[in-house]
Amino acid sequence: MSQPVFQMASPPDAYRRRRANVGKWLTKPLAIFSGHGQARNYPANVFPFRPASWFSYFGGPPLENAALLIEPGSDGAAGCAIFRTPSGPDDAVWMGPAPSDADVAAAAGLDTGVVFELDSLRARTGAAGAYFLAPPCVDTLAFIEKLRLKGLSDDEARRLIDQRLIKDEHELGAMRIAAEIGMDAHRAALAAVRPGATEAEIAAEFYAVLTANQVDVPYNPIISVHGEILHAVGFPNTLAEGQMLLFDASAESRSYYANDITRTVPVSGVFDATQRHLYNTVRRALEECCAAAVPGRRYREIHDLAGRIICEGLVEAELLGHRFSMPLDCHSGFGLNDRIWFPYAHSRAPMPHLAEMHALMEIRRSSATVSCGWTAIWRLACASRSSRAST
Repeated sequence: MSQPVFQMASPPDAYRRRRANVGKWLTKPLAIFSGHGQARNYPANVFPFRPASWFSYFGGPPLENAALLIEPGSDGAAGCAIFRTPSGPDDAVWMGPAPSDADVAAAAGLDTGVVFELDSLRARTGAAGAYFLAPPCVDTLAFIEKLRLKGLSDDEARRLIDQRLIKDEHELGAMRIAAEIGMDAHRAALAAVRPGATEAEIAAEFYAVLTANQVDVPYNPIISVHGEILHAVGFPNTLAEGQMLLFDASAESRSYYANDITRTVPVSGVFDATQRHLYNTVRRALEECCAAAVPGRRYREIHDLAGRIICEGLVEAELLGHRFSMPLDCHSGFGLNDRIWFPYAHSRAPMPHLAEMHALMEIRRSSATVSCGWTAIWRLACASRSSRAST
C-alpha cells in the first residue's frame, strides 16, 4: 500500500467540520496563507519551511506560497478552495516531483476542481473584500498588500481562537506522538549527563533521536548549566560536579504539532539538600497546578497558584535572605488632592489588601531589629505556616 503524499494530523472530514464552523459566522471570505521558507544568505537558500499553524489546522497541506479560502456560508467543502504556486522547471530537480492537484485536494478534504493557481485568488476576493490570516513572511505579506486584504476584528479573531482551544482526538493524537518522541530524546540525552561531558554532547544525543524519527524541534532547545540565561546561543559549557543542568527541549511531529518538556537534573546524579528542596518545590507546584486545571478555571489562577508555591519554597529555603528596600506610600484619603490619587477616598468601598498593608507595616517595624527585611518576611511566613499547621 502506497504512503500518502502528505503527513496530515487529521482525516479530511475533520478539516471539513472545522471550516464549516467558521463558515457559519463569516461575513466576508477568509484567506489563510501558508507562508514560505525564510532566506538564509540569499533567496534560494532558505531555512526549512513550516506552514502557518492556521493553514494546517483548516486542512492546508504543507505547500509554500499557498492559500486556503473559506467563504461565508461554507459547509467545509462547498465554498472552499486552495490556491497554490505552480512548480517551475527546476523544482523537480531540486525538490523532487511536485504533488498533484488531486493529492492536494484529497489531503484537504476537497474536490480536485477547487485547486487553483495563487494569482487567481485576487478574482475571488477583490469585489467583496476579504479577511486574511498569515505568518510574518515577507513575500506573503507583500502579496496580501497587493490584494488589499483586511485583518480580522478582535471579536472574529477571538472566535477562531476559541475554536482552536478545544483539541479533538486527532490533534491530541498528534501531540502525543510528539510527546513520546520528545521523551525518548530526553531519556537518551539525560543518560549522557556526567561531570566532564559538554552541553554539545548532550544536545547531540537529543537531536539524534529526533533525526531518527524524521522530526524537528519546535523551538531552539535550552540545554545549559547556566539556566539563568534563558536563551543563550549554542552549547558551549562543560558540565561540572555540583551543577544543575536545565534541559528545555522537545519534538514537533511531522504534522506540525508539538509540546514543551522541561527537566532539571544534577550533573553528579544526586541532588544536594538545597537542590532537592527546590526540585520538590517545583514538582509540588506542577502537581497542584495540574490538579487545579479544571474546566472553568482561569489561567491566571493557575499561574498565581504556581507562584505562591514557588515563593513559599524559596522562603523556606531562606534563599530570599538579602537586603532590600520597601517604600510605602499610603494616602490617608482625606483632602481634595488625595481624592484624585486615591480612588477609595470618595466611596465606602472597602480598601483591598488592607490586611496586607498592616502586615507590611509590621514587617517594616520588625526589620529595624533584624539583619534584613527578607529575614522578617521569612520569620512571619514560617510563623504563619506553623499557625496553619496547628489548626
